[in-house]
Amino acid sequence: MQIDSAGSYVCVASPSLEFSCTTTNDTRQAAASVANFMTNNGRHCLALYGDVGVGKTTFAKYFIQFLNPSIEDVTSPTFSLIQIYSMKDSLPDLWHADCYRLESMDEFEELGLDDAFYSNIVIIEWPNIIEKRLPSNVVRVYMSIQPNNARNVKMFVSNRISI
Repeated sequence: MQIDSAGSYVCVASPSLEFSCTTTNDTRQAAASVANFMTNNGRHCLALYGDVGVGKTTFAKYFIQFLNPSIEDVTSPTFSLIQIYSMKDSLPDLWHADCYRLESMDEFEELGLDDAFYSNIVIIEWPNIIEKRLPSNVVRVYMSIQPNNARNVKMFVSNRISI
């Protein structure tokens, strides 16, 4: 157990799920597994970490398409900052955000993500600048490129306990 900068205890554990993705189909299956876990466990916020070009937007695309297969066009929200997608069945809308270009918490607040965290499904690429504002039940996925060009995908589930 560790204490984060907000003064909350954070349970740190080994990955809940881990994948080595050598094909786009592997990445699609990894995203589907994470989406399935989240929807079955009442978790609505996914934070995606990784270097430029590691495949965060591709992962988000497959996650979104798992929840609503009729969505064909999923684009990076790098310039628009947020894309909103309607989901199937009784799932709430999905907000896909990219915080790479945010320079302050004021810009984050203007996006309305604080409210979205509790009423929608939210995927955030480059969440570092808003780390302290992520909901306590966020699912974190860390992606990296391996020497063989495979993508290593690790999902962590943690809970913060305020002290």
